[in-house]
Amino acid sequence: MTNDEWEQRLVNSATLQEQGTGCAACAGTGGWPGLGGGLGHWVPCKACDETGLQAAAAGLSADGLSARA
Repeated sequence: MTNDEWEQRLVNSATLQEQGTGCAACAGTGGWPGLGGGLGHWVPCKACDETGLQAAAAGLSADGLSARA
């Protein structure tokens, strides 16, 4: 993950938040830089499957961890 890629994710996140569709776990970024790894290590958001969308919009259960049947 480069600084430019992270900045673009923040821009996309702001758009999703304005629309009310951003994931509550990652704020619409789809993940976050790993601890101690700077921007080189990326941790994908499991709640939204890295989409940045709210769990309901991503087709997941309310807990954001498992697919709805």
